Amino acid sequence: MTDFENNAKVYMAGLKAKQDKKLPSKDVVIPFLSVANSVKQVFLNPALDATVLNPVTATAADYKVYPLLNTDGVITADGLQTEMIRRPAEGEKCVIDWLSVTMQAATFENDRTSEQVHESFRQSALIDNVSTVLHDIFGLGIDKENKSGRNFYERSYTLEHNAGFVCIGGQNDTIMISINGVGCTYGKQGWEAHFNAWLNLFCQEPKITRIDLAHDDLYGEYTSIDWFNEQHTIGGFTNGGRPPAVEWRGDWKKPNGKGRSLYVGSRDSSKFTRIYEKGRQLGDKNSLWLRTEVEYKSRDIFIPLDVLTNPSQFFLASYPCFHIFDGQTDVSKFERVEKQNLMTFDQAVEILKNQYGRYLHFFRQVYDDDTALLDLLTDIKNKAVPERIDPLTIPKLSH
Repeated sequence: MTDFENNAKVYMAGLKAKQDKKLPSKDVVIPFLSVANSVKQVFLNPALDATVLNPVTATAADYKVYPLLNTDGVITADGLQTEMIRRPAEGEKCVIDWLSVTMQAATFENDRTSEQVHESFRQSALIDNVSTVLHDIFGLGIDKENKSGRNFYERSYTLEHNAGFVCIGGQNDTIMISINGVGCTYGKQGWEAHFNAWLNLFCQEPKITRIDLAHDDLYGEYTSIDWFNEQHTIGGFTNGGRPPAVEWRGDWKKPNGKGRSLYVGSRDSSKFTRIYEKGRQLGDKNSLWLRTEVEYKSRDIFIPLDVLTNPSQFFLASYPCFHIFDGQTDVSKFERVEKQNLMTFDQAVEILKNQYGRYLHFFRQVYDDDTALLDLLTDIKNKAVPERIDPLTIPKLSH
């Protein structure tokens, strides 16, 4: 072993000992390398490609652009404790804190899965392929199978480091992938764009069923829970119609420093918002850290895949009072899907153009043969007319 290697080994051992001594134990055991960043510490995901951002040569400007992990310290009776936060990328006002997506199990079919005689063996082979894809995109594969299913699926699996779960079995032969806050925070740099591209290009019938968008005002620079409470009173959370329901948690009459929460909307609806004094709930009675989370479910709204790469546009459109986060006017609302209502042919065309128009244009340039392209795109199992398209609006074309 060379002197350089010996020195490096000693340095890393000393660094690890220093970290173990100063940093509190974490619920999630993932090795991180800490480097100085102003008065804070930045924790770099080991899956982060050093050619993209090397901690040895990184500058303050680099840290501003990349959505790295940092910590916010709170003083408790047990001393200093830290909470991991994923800082939004430059230009973004929120991060994705939970994501659930369903897709056809056939997305993960290959020769190995098709040769399985028993369905349970096929499912296990499919899960192996799911794990490979998730490890490539998030850096986190499947850890183990659980004793029971969940979310109405027959079988469920836990991701490494408890970063989420995967479900399979039943449900029209679909697979559900759920990435929780741990997975969203510790996933590979740029997983949002990578996952979005994979869903668009390789996934069969992908559907986002839930997404949580979160914003952290660490120092109470422009928001407070009392301000949001007043906004509900004056209509800041009203998007036409009646104002949403509101629920107060904690001691609002005589705040005791343990933290208050404001819940806006219903847990059973498509949009539910949690605003709470996170720093105080962690134990720091003087913390001004306020966290705002909006949870969207696809119960009567369509959640486009674009939300993965443009979360702030949808976050800012959640409520009128969210202008406090950013004055930008280019916001996107989720399209409401009226239950049992039909969609016109033109509306279906517009949805296809908005969601996949760029890809179709690109594919058309690559193939330079519309017939071959359409044959490829329409090579699907279910070729029936979509149920939601009103047949009276389908144009009669000459053949």
